[in-house]
Amino acid sequence: SDVYKRQYQRRVHGEIKNNTSPLHDEFISQRLGLVPLESSRVDQFVYRKECQKCSSGCDECSVRFRLQLRNHGEETVNVTSRHLEQILSDRPENADIKPVKYRSVLNEEAGIVITKLGKNQEIDLECTAVKGIGQQHTKWSPSCVSNFAHVPDIAIKETVMALSLIHI
Repeated sequence: SDVYKRQYQRRVHGEIKNNTSPLHDEFISQRLGLVPLESSRVDQFVYRKECQKCSSGCDECSVRFRLQLRNHGEETVNVTSRHLEQILSDRPENADIKPVKYRSVLNEEAGIVITKLGKNQEIDLECTAVKGIGQQHTKWSPSCVSNFAHVPDIAIKETVMALSLIHI
């Protein structure tokens, strides 16, 4: 609905124009929010809430990116952080802000997978990156790792063990 879309756009700081990928808009926005960006000028950016120039985003406190890709082939295409293109601003020095380079196990530059596109599927969106700290949200923490392991709970009944020892 329109109300949901307006709330969603305020939260994400972007707009998904077209998404026919297997993932819902919410999944795409969450994955985009977790893509780390690198810049040698991060100290020159101000936090959005402290920006004196604007209230909703400008070149001093944010950077805009566009992701536009359509799969015309038969093979599945990985949409990665390498497909994010910066929308150039009035400040050419902002051009050095890019997604962190990720290398695969084979030491190939792969990018962080955002979604996959099948035949005739496409994604078209614009998003805004803002400076943040881990105290505000975990996605701004320098390391955030979680591991899962299946740990079986084995309980041995002593009466069964005692009976099995008698028969030996």
